[in-house]
Amino acid sequence: LNKHLSSPDFFDKEDIVLIAGSVDKQQNKALISLFCEAFPQPSLFKVWLKPHPFLSFEKLLKELGINLADYGYTIKHNSIDELLKSVKILVVADSAVALEALAAGCKVVSPVFSDSMFTSPLKGFEEYYSRVSNPAELKDTIEEFIERSEVENFSEVKRFILLYWCLDPSLRRWKELLSVNYS
Repeated sequence: LNKHLSSPDFFDKEDIVLIAGSVDKQQNKALISLFCEAFPQPSLFKVWLKPHPFLSFEKLLKELGINLADYGYTIKHNSIDELLKSVKILVVADSAVALEALAAGCKVVSPVFSDSMFTSPLKGFEEYYSRVSNPAELKDTIEEFIERSEVENFSEVKRFILLYWCLDPSLRRWKELLSVNYS
């Protein structure tokens, strides 16, 4: 996070939407199904799928009967940090990757599903992301973000992330704690 926050580079952002999976198989199925319904063949942007390290999207897509070639989506296995450098929008349900995406200058869209709890780390901080609950909302939100290219108010986003994680650049409090002599 600190790397993104200290030297954000938003000029290399492409019209790419990254769907980041979680460790929850059912949630991933719902996430991919929702996106496929909203964008069966997107023409304004590329779609990358990033599975959780412990869950294969290939198997999951097969179970859903989805052929990536029909949709034009691509599965990526690069590190999330590397992918966020190019991505304009992150679609993610319940993951701290949402915070990394904000730090990398990405817009964050989080679907809410009626059959599962919404436990996003951004819950309660609605000014920093967009919640959607159906394919039409997802489509409208993504298309609006693709049309806008600027990162709005990054200094406020940076302040939020620093406070959220209690990131103290000097680590003054840790240094003081570690220098205490307990003998």
